[in-house]
Amino acid sequence: LAGMGMGAFGSVQVLWLREAFGWDGDRVGKFLSTSGILLMMSQALILPRLLSFMRGRESTLALLGLLITAGKLVGYGLAPTGASVFAVQLAGVAGTCSVPSLRSVCSRCVPESCQGTLSGAIAAITTATGVAGSLMGSNVFAASLRRGWRPGNFLFLASACYVFAAACVARGASSEGKREAKREELP
Repeated sequence: LAGMGMGAFGSVQVLWLREAFGWDGDRVGKFLSTSGILLMMSQALILPRLLSFMRGRESTLALLGLLITAGKLVGYGLAPTGASVFAVQLAGVAGTCSVPSLRSVCSRCVPESCQGTLSGAIAAITTATGVAGSLMGSNVFAASLRRGWRPGNFLFLASACYVFAAACVARGASSEGKREAKREELP
């Protein structure tokens, strides 16, 4: 589901920035470059600190990251100016910590002999959901333009995908916690 949200956003973000804020290629390039720099900083600086603060609870960190990303997308959709888009981008930087946390949680669920299969499955699912999200995002964007609606409506769809993904992670973490509690009760 997060892949759908990512696809919905990534497929039309450049068109949206041009339509909503009148940005030229230079300004769009600065936004995309800033995204890349913030992603690297998030992975190198923020992720280790958050993991330490959360005492290694990766499913909680994944949940937090998904919800931050959902909020960031809503913030983009409501942003009144191009400058506010950069502010939202900065405020939502920790959202990117969900991806490595989710992969780590998945990796712990399968034996070492199945890690390659898991990696391949994650790549295939990410590709498929990204394509589906791209189709959904671009169709919502096009419909919004045709009907004279807010051009950022596709961002609310992308945000909803992240919220649903967070709900799945929360459900999985809750089930995992119950299994752990039962294991501790056994003699």
